[in-house]
Amino acid sequence: GASSEAGMQRKASSRHEPSIGRRGGCTRRAADEEPHTRTAMPPETAPDDDESALLSRIDDLRIASIRPLMPAACLIEELADASVVETIRGARGALSAITRGTDQRLAVVIGPAAAHDPAAVLEFARRLVPVQQRLGGELLLVVRVFLDEPGGGAGRWSGAMYDPGLDGSFQLNRGFRQARQLLVDIARLGLPAGCLYLDSISPQFIALEAEHASLRAGVRYCAAY
Repeated sequence: GASSEAGMQRKASSRHEPSIGRRGGCTRRAADEEPHTRTAMPPETAPDDDESALLSRIDDLRIASIRPLMPAACLIEELADASVVETIRGARGALSAITRGTDQRLAVVIGPAAAHDPAAVLEFARRLVPVQQRLGGELLLVVRVFLDEPGGGAGRWSGAMYDPGLDGSFQLNRGFRQARQLLVDIARLGLPAGCLYLDSISPQFIALEAEHASLRAGVRYCAAY
C-alpha cells in the first residue's frame, strides 16, 4: 500500500544522499562524497629568498663588490727566492748592530714617500747600488718602499698595496703581489728595504723581505704591535 511505497522511496533516496553525521559539533561528510574542487595556489617563495631580499635592502649598501683575498702563505710560496735570504739576513743583522751601537756606520733610509710606480722605485734602487758600494764603510743605505699611504682614507689614495691602479678599484691581490715582487727585486740588487706598517694584515704579505720597518705614530699604541 501507501506505506510500502513510501518506504521504497525512502530506501531509494538513501542510496543517493550522502550520510551526514556530527562529531564534536563539526559536520562530517560521507567518504563516498565527491571532494570539493580546489583552486591551484601559487608556489610559496622560499624563506631564504625572502630573507635575502630583505637583507639586500640594508646590507652592504655602499659595497660595490666583494672579492676573496689571496692567503699570504700562497703569495709567499709563489714569489719565493732563496737567493735573497743571505742579503736579508745580513742587512737585518747590520741594522740591529747599528741600532745597538756596535756598528759605527750610519743607517740611511732613503727613497720615495710613496711607491706608486714600482718601475721607478726599482730604477732608484739600481742607482743606489754604486753609492752603497762606494760608501759602504760609512753608510748602510736602506731603500724606503712605503706601500701604505698614511694620509689615505675616504676620497684619498690608500697606497700601492691597497689601490695599485690609483683609480679607486682596490685590487688588493694585485697590490700585494706587486709589492712583494718589488721587495724581492730590490733584495736581488743586494740592498735592504724599509717599509711602513699601518695595520697588522699587510705585513703578512711583505714582512719576510723587509729589513727595516716603520710604524705610524697612531698605531704604536695598538695591541697588535
